[in-house]
Amino acid sequence: MFTIKGFLLLSAVVLLDAHHLPTNLHVDNRIIGGNDTTIEAAPWQISLQKQGWHICGGSIYSKNIIVTAAHCVQGESPDVLTVRVGATNNKNDGKVIRVRNYIEHEQHNQPKFANDIAVIRLVDDIIFSASAQPIELARKAPADDASARVTGWGFTNGGILPDILQSVDVRIVSKQSCQQIFGGQVTGTMICAGRPGETVCSGDSGGPLVVNGELVGVVSWAAGDCSTVGVFADVADLRNWIEEKANSLS
Repeated sequence: MFTIKGFLLLSAVVLLDAHHLPTNLHVDNRIIGGNDTTIEAAPWQISLQKQGWHICGGSIYSKNIIVTAAHCVQGESPDVLTVRVGATNNKNDGKVIRVRNYIEHEQHNQPKFANDIAVIRLVDDIIFSASAQPIELARKAPADDASARVTGWGFTNGGILPDILQSVDVRIVSKQSCQQIFGGQVTGTMICAGRPGETVCSGDSGGPLVVNGELVGVVSWAAGDCSTVGVFADVADLRNWIEEKANSLS
C-alpha cells in the first residue's frame, strides 16, 4: 500500500501514492501480506481520488476534515480531487464528496520525506454511520513492537490495485532498527512499522496506521520494491499542527 516514486533500495525509496508510479514496479504479495476486509472494520478509512481514480488513502478526522499525506495532494488542484467515504469497494461503494481545499505541512520534505502530512476540507459534511466514523489522533507514539493495523487499496499480488479494501496486522519497528534499513532518511517526524512480507505499497499513501483505535501514523514512504518495513508520518508528533490547521481550514 503506498505512493511510489522509485529509487533502488538502499539508495532508493518511494512515496506511496498511486499517481507517481514507476514503470518497473513488481509486487509479489498483498498490501503486503494482508487480506480483504470491510469498511466497517476501519470506518475512518477513505479513498482520495483524482478524476475518479484512487490515488491515496486517508482518515476521517471530523465531519468535514480528512488527514492524509502531504505528497498525496502536493501540486493538485482541489477541483480534480474527491474523497470516497464509507466504501469497501473504492469504485462504487459509499459516497463521493468533493474537496473544497487543503493544507500541506509548510515544512514538508524538509528534510527529505519529513512532515508528510496534510489536512483536507470537504465541500459537504460526512454523515456518520457504521461505515464512516472519525478516528482519534494519538497523543504519544506507540511503543516498539506494539501491534498495529494498516488498511488501504495499495498494490497487491502481481502489481494489481485491488477494488476491495485490504488490511494487514504489523508491528511497530524501533527507530534504531528502521534507521539501520534506511539510514538518515528516517527523521523525528516519522515512525516505522511492518516487516518483510507484511507492509504497505503504492496506493496506500496517506492511509492509517492504527494502534488501539487511535491514528498513530500516516502512510508515507518505503523501499521501492515494498520489500521491508514502511515509514509513516508520526501523528503524535504532528498532532498540534493537524488540530490547528483543521480548525483554520475553510
